[in-house]
Amino acid sequence: MKSTTTTCCVSAALLLAAAHNPTTLAFSPSSHVHSPSVALKSQQTRRTSLRLSAAAIATPSNDDSSSTTTTLTKQQKRIQQVRKEGGIFAFNTKFGALNPYAIYYGLVSIALGLVWFVALTFSQLFYKLTGGKLDKRRRLPVFFSHVWGTLLMLFTGCFPKVEGWDAIKEFHKR
Repeated sequence: MKSTTTTCCVSAALLLAAAHNPTTLAFSPSSHVHSPSVALKSQQTRRTSLRLSAAAIATPSNDDSSSTTTTLTKQQKRIQQVRKEGGIFAFNTKFGALNPYAIYYGLVSIALGLVWFVALTFSQLFYKLTGGKLDKRRRLPVFFSHVWGTLLMLFTGCFPKVEGWDAIKEFHKR
């Protein structure tokens, strides 16, 4: 059992070494590795990146199901972590974990973003028609952006709660 643990540590170290410096890789088995067949085999691709095959890193063991069991437990741990942090309806994608609130937030921000884009386009048209004589400081785009952010926080329930409001009022009175 100890050799399997050591082999996993060695293969993790090899993966880290390959990620940081793909051009130079050297491996010399030390005395604490019990399997002399631990070796690193690499394949160069056209982009000169280094790919490590699973067969090259894995060492032969007496129990072939041990690598499958660790993979399943990693997947199960990831699913448990996603469910713990994102709720019961959270799911994992190749881009990251999502839950219904994340989907709602994204859709609301895109919908409000489209309205914001139209407002900014009309403000550009307004500036071209007036020759920039009205609203010389160009406050309209700032106003539209502020409204977009405020509505996004309002519709998604992300409005901040301000604590110590009385201290702020006292500060502004001075």
